[in-house]
Amino acid sequence: MDPLSFDFNLAEFDLNLLPMDAELLKHNEAMLTSAVEERLREIFDRLPGEFRVTPHEEYVSVIWRPKLSGDIDSMMDLVMGLVQQRAFALAETLVRTLSSRYPNDRRVLFNLGIMRCEEGRLKEARKVLKRLTDTDPDSADGWNALAVALSREGKRKDATNAFQKSLSLDPDNGYTLRNMGALMAGKTPQEALPYLKQAAKRLPSDQSAQYLYGKCLMDIGSLTDAEALLKKAVLLNEYSEIADLCREARIKIGRIRLKGAVPRGLRRDVIVFCLLALEKFKEIGRERTQTVVFEIASLGSSGLNIQDRTSRYRLLSLPGNFSPLQLVVYMYVGLKKLTPQDDAGIDFSKEYAVALRMLPVK
Repeated sequence: MDPLSFDFNLAEFDLNLLPMDAELLKHNEAMLTSAVEERLREIFDRLPGEFRVTPHEEYVSVIWRPKLSGDIDSMMDLVMGLVQQRAFALAETLVRTLSSRYPNDRRVLFNLGIMRCEEGRLKEARKVLKRLTDTDPDSADGWNALAVALSREGKRKDATNAFQKSLSLDPDNGYTLRNMGALMAGKTPQEALPYLKQAAKRLPSDQSAQYLYGKCLMDIGSLTDAEALLKKAVLLNEYSEIADLCREARIKIGRIRLKGAVPRGLRRDVIVFCLLALEKFKEIGRERTQTVVFEIASLGSSGLNIQDRTSRYRLLSLPGNFSPLQLVVYMYVGLKKLTPQDDAGIDFSKEYAVALRMLPVK
């Protein structure tokens, strides 16, 4: 096969992709060129075929010679991986060369459309993906991608039609089922539920699918099933943004359950946080609980305003995205579990007692 040539402009290269200080690289052209050259060698070394990297004054060029037609699929996988990492500038160079060589290739159009969509260039994404579905009208993935771009543009009716076209071609496509359900869930959760249920079944390791199904169950009032699903979803990746959404949904479930059941004068949000803390500390054990309490105490030494409803904090010792009040409650519960005789510095004793009574008996 004929070789492909890629030119990576040094001024446009994403310095966050390099294992060196960005400010240092900005002021040392030779070091920047060397770092980019090495990074490109690492990237292209994963691909089949042969390649040669050559540094120039303002750019680094790579000539890649695929051996088989299927090698292009490996390049497409590389592009998709870069898009998922949001390394758009790097992916752009690859796609630009591929587009010039294979202007109507469905794989190129699909990757370009996905990239434009993730960049937020939705009109361009729609045009590219419309071209894909015109070129290959039987591409279920193409119709799904077009529907996502349309939904992000706010073209709800057109997006629904595109999702339905995708499902007519591939009724069991978990990603299309997930995306269709997500589009419907905001306005008609009951109608979205069958789509999201099937998506969660077909994509058991997809955290987004599990979260959307759990959130939909919550929205229709199936709180017990929703909470169980959201707890499992968090475990798929405890440090992701979706895991944070799962935790927020569980807090909302806790508040709903406690509505009208909390004695007058007690704080419902504190009881919810007590329940979550008791669950988490039982899960992680005494030693990690000590670490969490110590870290919160250190953080609190500079002040945690429990009236602040907007700030969020992350801990090194525990995954999650915590409000100041939640952190203080976690510290209070942790101290009660570790050293109940010590003064926690704040009195949540009544809320804590209610939470203990609400724990399931095992």
